[in-house]
Amino acid sequence: MLFNGAVTVGLATYAFWLALPLSEVAPLILVAVLSSIPVALPSMFTLAAAVGARSLSRRGVLPTSLSAVDEAAGIDILCADKTGTLTRNELAVMSVCPMPTYVEAYVLALAALASSDGGQDPVDVAIRDAAGRTPFQDKLELIAFVPFDPGVKRSEATVRQQSDGVAIRVLKGAFAVDAGSTELLGQALSTEGMKIPNGGFDTTPTTLSNIQAGKTDFTIYQDPYLQGFLPTLYFYLYNISGGTISPPDTDTGLTFITKSNAKPYTASSRFQGSTSAQKYLPRPSGAISNPPATTST
Repeated sequence: MLFNGAVTVGLATYAFWLALPLSEVAPLILVAVLSSIPVALPSMFTLAAAVGARSLSRRGVLPTSLSAVDEAAGIDILCADKTGTLTRNELAVMSVCPMPTYVEAYVLALAALASSDGGQDPVDVAIRDAAGRTPFQDKLELIAFVPFDPGVKRSEATVRQQSDGVAIRVLKGAFAVDAGSTELLGQALSTEGMKIPNGGFDTTPTTLSNIQAGKTDFTIYQDPYLQGFLPTLYFYLYNISGGTISPPDTDTGLTFITKSNAKPYTASSRFQGSTSAQKYLPRPSGAISNPPATTST
């Protein structure tokens, strides 16, 4: 107790020596006094964390737990995932890329029929909402529906078009969301003998081989070289500028790679991660056809 009391007096003396305002000195002394009692330590930590969380909330930061405030205070470097975004905490269909001879409203109508009607799955809800905003003119009749199966990772519907009476089979879920599943998706569909348009993300050697072999229709290229290089450059500029040059929000492009334009991405280069050799690659002739990388603050 004597040691704790001495520490409390020392903190108070140091605070007055720094000429801190009374509004800051009083909470400091109160916390020090209560913390000198061992049984009060947990409650004082909770109180201090709650005060810190309240202060952060006024600055637009919402801590998910009280311990996060203390953990964040000890961070020297924060590495954020490239796909991390602040959202409204709900899924939404942002865009539809129909294949030739199809239209957006038709694709959404089929996807809605292959979604669980009245279910609370966020993906199904987002698809039904999007289909409701873009109604399809031709009436579609749902003949059969197979709910989502975690084993095959898809749901299925059999639909008949009123205009011609043709029954079609609709599968929802044949789209990969990362490099690994994109590699496996095309091979799995080919093994099962299923001719389903499919695609995914990134340009791994297996995915590019699947595209050239016709097993995968497309992959979305987001330029991993820029995703790794630009953050390093931004942090360097931030450090040497005294924090005046803040890292911007960067969009490294969105290129759809198909069989027709996949060849340049199979070349051995450090830009594709297939080699570390310093090698110059001449640019294609003509205008830039891929979506350029854009930056905004």
